[in-house]
Amino acid sequence: RKVGPHELALLLGIARSTIYAILRRAELNRLGALVAKVRVVRYEWPAPGDLVHLDIKRFGRIPEDGGWRNLGRAVANRIKRNAGYEYCHVAVDDHSRLPDAILLPDQRGSSAVAALEQVWGRYLHDGVRIRRILTDNGSCYRSLDFRAACDRLGIEHWRTKPYTPRTNGKAERFIKTLQERWAYARLYRSSTERAAALPDFLSEYRHRRSPTLDGHTPLCRFFGVNNLSGNHS
Repeated sequence: RKVGPHELALLLGIARSTIYAILRRAELNRLGALVAKVRVVRYEWPAPGDLVHLDIKRFGRIPEDGGWRNLGRAVANRIKRNAGYEYCHVAVDDHSRLPDAILLPDQRGSSAVAALEQVWGRYLHDGVRIRRILTDNGSCYRSLDFRAACDRLGIEHWRTKPYTPRTNGKAERFIKTLQERWAYARLYRSSTERAAALPDFLSEYRHRRSPTLDGHTPLCRFFGVNNLSGNHS
């Protein structure tokens, strides 16, 4: 257990200042120094489709007459107290960081299957087969429907260790960008308007050069070329 200089002084019968000086020389004068730091292992699979990270982010629905960001919380609450939620199912290719984002009404197993099938179909259209996926331990990913879909599509399903979201960090990081540059980037008057802005955000992200990709874009990395026309979105 963690014990500071005050308690050590009582236990050992040594002056507190002496114990503190010893701890400081050993760089153990802060209790945080006793916490074992988890080393983050960074990795990248060698080819597109080798591993695809999946995750889900919930967003509150925006009523057609505007939400609290437009009208103010008090006014919005009087108009409609609970507009519900919509769920953005995201997929990020480990090798290229190429993202997909699909808005669905819930996060049930059937919706997770629908999102997986849509992403799988797009990859297949581009000549890439998804070999593995990585998800958290959400109920939709543990459902029998999702397991059956993975078996049918020939996809190996990996799940993160409980309470370790950093294991799925590429999806987590993309979700942060999704929030900053799409969901909360400007005021939307409705969920319909927000959804209509999603394809443009995805296209811009896929064509943006990234320092983590040696200056290439996710699209270029996905297709293995140094330059790619703007026809792909």
